[in-house]
Amino acid sequence: MTSNLDSEQREIIQNLKSKLHVIIRKFRDVYIHKEKLIPLFTGLKLLYQALSDENIEKHQKEFPAINKSTFRELNNTLISFDNFISQLSASEYYTYLSTNPPNRALTDILQFCQDFNDIASNFPLETNVLIAFDQVSFEKLNEIDIEAIINRLSELEQKSVVRNLISSFRHSTTQLPKIDKDDDFITFSDIESYLVNFITFHLNNDDFEVHKKIGSNEYCEVFCASQKSTGRIVAMMKFLSTKFSNLTFSILKSEIRTLSILNHPSLLGFYGFGTDNYYAIYREHMPNGNLSELLRNNSNLNTTQLTIIILGISFGLQYLHNNHIIHQNLSSETIYLDSDFYPHIAEIGSGDSNDSIFVSEKDNISAYGRILWEIITYGSGPEHREKSSLVIPSIATIKLCKIIRSCQESNPNLRPSLNDILKNRKELYLNDVDENVVEAYVFRITNPNEEERPRSTRPKEFNMVNLLESASTNDKDTINSLITLNEIAIDDRLKVSLTIEQNLRKIVEIVTNCESAQKTAQIINLLASLFKEKETARKLCDYGVVPPLMNIFMRFGNTTTPSILVCLKVIIETTEIQFTKRNFEKLSAFLTFGNIQVRTSMMELLLDIVERKAYVNEDVISTFIPKIIENIIPEMPYTMLKISIKLLSKLMNIEKIFERICRFDGPTAVLQIATVKYPDIVTESINFLTKALQKWIVSLKFISKFTRSFGDIIAATSEEDIMKVFQLMDVVMKHDAAYSEIGDQTNSISAFEDLITSRNIEIRVKSLQIVFQFLKSKVSCDEFVPLLQTFFLIISEFKDETTSYISMQCIVLIGGNPNADLSLMSNAKIFDFISYSFYSNSIRLQEASLRMIGLMASRKECINFVVACGFIPRILNFVHNENLLLKELSYMCLATFTKSSQAIDLMDEIVQAVLSESITPQVIQFVLMIVMNAAIWPQCSVLIVGKLPLIMKMTDTSKYSYLLVIIEMLLNSREARNVMEQECCQMVLRLVKETRTSEMELQSATIFELLTLVKTAKPVIKEEVSYYEEAVKTMDVSSPLRPIYLRISTRKL
Repeated sequence: MTSNLDSEQREIIQNLKSKLHVIIRKFRDVYIHKEKLIPLFTGLKLLYQALSDENIEKHQKEFPAINKSTFRELNNTLISFDNFISQLSASEYYTYLSTNPPNRALTDILQFCQDFNDIASNFPLETNVLIAFDQVSFEKLNEIDIEAIINRLSELEQKSVVRNLISSFRHSTTQLPKIDKDDDFITFSDIESYLVNFITFHLNNDDFEVHKKIGSNEYCEVFCASQKSTGRIVAMMKFLSTKFSNLTFSILKSEIRTLSILNHPSLLGFYGFGTDNYYAIYREHMPNGNLSELLRNNSNLNTTQLTIIILGISFGLQYLHNNHIIHQNLSSETIYLDSDFYPHIAEIGSGDSNDSIFVSEKDNISAYGRILWEIITYGSGPEHREKSSLVIPSIATIKLCKIIRSCQESNPNLRPSLNDILKNRKELYLNDVDENVVEAYVFRITNPNEEERPRSTRPKEFNMVNLLESASTNDKDTINSLITLNEIAIDDRLKVSLTIEQNLRKIVEIVTNCESAQKTAQIINLLASLFKEKETARKLCDYGVVPPLMNIFMRFGNTTTPSILVCLKVIIETTEIQFTKRNFEKLSAFLTFGNIQVRTSMMELLLDIVERKAYVNEDVISTFIPKIIENIIPEMPYTMLKISIKLLSKLMNIEKIFERICRFDGPTAVLQIATVKYPDIVTESINFLTKALQKWIVSLKFISKFTRSFGDIIAATSEEDIMKVFQLMDVVMKHDAAYSEIGDQTNSISAFEDLITSRNIEIRVKSLQIVFQFLKSKVSCDEFVPLLQTFFLIISEFKDETTSYISMQCIVLIGGNPNADLSLMSNAKIFDFISYSFYSNSIRLQEASLRMIGLMASRKECINFVVACGFIPRILNFVHNENLLLKELSYMCLATFTKSSQAIDLMDEIVQAVLSESITPQVIQFVLMIVMNAAIWPQCSVLIVGKLPLIMKMTDTSKYSYLLVIIEMLLNSREARNVMEQECCQMVLRLVKETRTSEMELQSATIFELLTLVKTAKPVIKEEVSYYEEAVKTMDVSSPLRPIYLRISTRKL
């Protein structure tokens, strides 16, 4: 839909289209007033077209301008109309007539016409949607309605109702009497009298065992069941009630009537129906679901399989049309796939052409075209309605796309029939198909001698010698003979005759002489059935079946059914076969083109080969490594994942193979399934990765994938395995790339929040260490800000030293972010904890508490709390501490604190404390910062002047910038100038001389000028004035130093 529409309009239009579609579909169930409603429904179909994507695209400028109230009005009208036609359905019309006079329906229809006309006028359309009725026509149609209702009520012997009904319709003066709702239901005798016509299809319900529910609708539930007498699996459609309404009974009749006369391999097979205790219909069970789901969930079907699906649908629909059956709901959702992924068309029970309302044969062709497009695009929508918009997918031929386009012609008369399409059926082939396999399938569904439908019965009499002889030839009866042999092989009572020595040797001969792809599939199925018994399998291997079977496999491997994998598995268990590189290359095709079931069987086979070392050498195994890795994706079913990770774990122990696994980034593939919902799969994946990372240099792709999915991995991992995940994280964190990824993932941050509050101390401490490592990288601090409150909770809740120490370190790093809210630090629990840390014997806790106070002192929201809690006098105690780190941190805290005006009352005490000690090089910078902050205040300047010689002696040239600022601030204070002694002035003068030729020259000159105001300095600086007098003579007039130099040279001392 065009992007010009806002999200609300798009959602409303989608809902409206859904409602319109449902209403139009309901029209088939309308019992009375049907003819009157046809013009109205035609208008609704045009309205549906108005809301189509194509029409919106054509009128993309007009649609956004439509008032949203118009959409809402249409929605409300559709809701009312939906309710109205529901009341006119076959199951509800009695209730409607009993509560409304007959002319009420006419009034309602006319009102709906007016409402829809008013609404439709707001929508841009190529065709006028105006709906109008002729009053005379309505009166004639009333007579038709009367006739239909009279006939139905007469059948139910409701004579009084008939009389009242006629009177009400013709005179519209009285209201119908209320009718007992039971009259709407069909009696048991009605049903039995109808079903007796189909007695040959009657089955005993007690002969079926229900396994699981696979679907339901408003009138029945569908179960997977098995027939006790035959063992076959069926789909049982069990009706919800033995008391049928007219509508439900019509569905039952239509299903049985239609299915009983249809018999085609591409239609869903009908076994029969049951009436004991409940009503049920028994049909073929389709284990692979419908085509729509298959295309969306499994895009790995190969072109041969997709071509077979296309042909199966084509022949099945051709069969329906040739028998005058029109499918009323043809779509990819009504096509089901059996265990071989062969298609079967379903839901055709109500499709007689006489019952068709809106759907015609040409509509079926259009739906057929849409299905073909879905197949070649693996489930995409039909983007082919305009010729210019058709983009040919890579798997499709130009001829096939032309067929799809012709099926979608806007003029139905130009659409081809299935007979026309199938005249050149090879035009339906996709690219790169195995024609032998496809033609074998076509032969199977078109050969009139082949009977494989559900109602077929096995031959009661057969001549085994003749069957085996016929199967070994290449005449027209060969395939039929092999099919019969397959039926014998799966029958416990009959297969005994096959397992005698002479017959088994004959079967080996048949395998040896097989030269046909058509015969191959039947032969492999036959062997797979016989191989189920170990003794029979051993005999066949002894009689030499393995070499010819392997020859068949190598020649026709891609054309055989998955049964070949069953045979190979038995051969591995029974013989000492050694697979070669060519064998593995052939097997790899199953991992590329096979369905999920085949791929799983293939993985099991490879696992057996590896465990039994049934290969020529280690080099040949590397052939299928890329295919294994391609199939390790989270969407795979449990069994597939279980076998895959087990297989890789086995292969990892082989050095050469492990290198190849890593070359194809196998660990990254395994990492994907470490997030699945199966705990044992997650555990095995983590174990594999733990071992792999011990000897593998991780790739950037792995690092990115791991850090981005860390939260999902933790969520899927059990507590017992979390430490292993941390081991993986340790390896990943050795690479800088990890730090730029982790902070971008919200789920990873959330996972850390859970981990750092774990009751398991080992997990808690390790996760805290990892977070601290990330924070130290200064890459992801912003993303960890939301965890600040969690860290406050941790230091309040957990009292172990390591947890507390790392948490405080993290708080300090996060708190450095201006977006971090530190107001929560100002509470009693934090005060108690810091006090406890101060007085503990743990240097680590003392260190962390000093860092936290330094952080709090730097933030306005916390400084008052620091002062009120008396933290500063406690910090002054650390100034005298012997531990150099604690000493340095205490100076750092004081330097931060003295920047605040809150420090004024404690400034003298602080300055005295820091200047009374011998100042070490490690803390001189913090001392200078403290003094610089204190020098602002006049009451502190006198004290600082007295300590200035000490400060200047300890300050090296790298800290001169701090020192110049302090001296300038002191000289600006009259009180400080008055107490400055001559010795101090000489030291300042020496500093001025040292800095007046550097980048600090301007500051140096300013200090000299201020020094001229100090009385005790005049004798000392008198001779230096001449330097400025000489310098100003040669100085550039634009120099910023010139005004200061002029003032100094003219000043009288």
